[in-house]
Amino acid sequence: MSEYPQRPILNVQNPEVNYVPRPGAYGLVLNKQGQILLIKEESGFFLPGGGQDAGETMFQALKREFQEELQADVINAWPLMAADDCRWSPVYQQHFQIQGHYYWVDLDPSQTLLPEPGASLHWLNLEQGVKCLTRKNEQWIVKQLLGDCQLLPNWKPNTAESISQLCSKAFYLEAQRINHDSFMKTTALDIAESSDSFWGFFKQNSLVALISADLNEFPIQITRLVVDPEMEGQGLGTQLLTELLGLFSGLQVQAYCAQGNERALQLYLRKGFGISSSETEGSDVPYLVLNTAAQ
Repeated sequence: MSEYPQRPILNVQNPEVNYVPRPGAYGLVLNKQGQILLIKEESGFFLPGGGQDAGETMFQALKREFQEELQADVINAWPLMAADDCRWSPVYQQHFQIQGHYYWVDLDPSQTLLPEPGASLHWLNLEQGVKCLTRKNEQWIVKQLLGDCQLLPNWKPNTAESISQLCSKAFYLEAQRINHDSFMKTTALDIAESSDSFWGFFKQNSLVALISADLNEFPIQITRLVVDPEMEGQGLGTQLLTELLGLFSGLQVQAYCAQGNERALQLYLRKGFGISSSETEGSDVPYLVLNTAAQ
């Protein structure tokens, strides 16, 4: 069973066909040159990984598939997100709704990777990888590693520290705007241990804005949307929110906004959110709950 209550369906080859759900675990493996590992089979290029067997967790499926396809042990794996692709499988001669669950994977660099018979391994730059990948959901996840707005590995110490510092500056400014005498503090350890997904916007290799979301909730919950105070007024918050809504187009998304933060509220309203309620539970600052309905 899929571990995500909402997943974008990125491809449906034939809407009149009944597709059989096929949950699976797949890994993004990058080398020191920033190239991604793909497997070439007769039917196309794919990320390493495959379908979940009965009784397996997703992580167990990931480890087994890496052993079968690469003869490699997974050292570390961090869950990213999930998306579906509905297509005909020439291998199984069946229509599947491939529910791809994606992980960032570290392998032991001393291991020799050995593909299965009839398959070959290819290290490609990210742009090439996107062009070569057969499934739309795999193209979707790899695209998020490209461009100014990128998926962030928040579990890495340097990245977690950068996120923490940016959040502290932005939350301090927010507290001033709403006339509150304290602001939310976020440590690098909090970020590194968070199960949220993070996307960041870079200027000259520096993190200047970010958005994060809890994808395991229904609806999807935006947990942070922050911009470096020195970079305000350049539309970075709008770009990040637009990016996230585009990634999860058609799915319901929820956000929270401190009452009095008019700048943030107007941004959400412009992007199609509506105010659902005003709350105080769990916070010493009244806040608004905003939702955008699934389309």
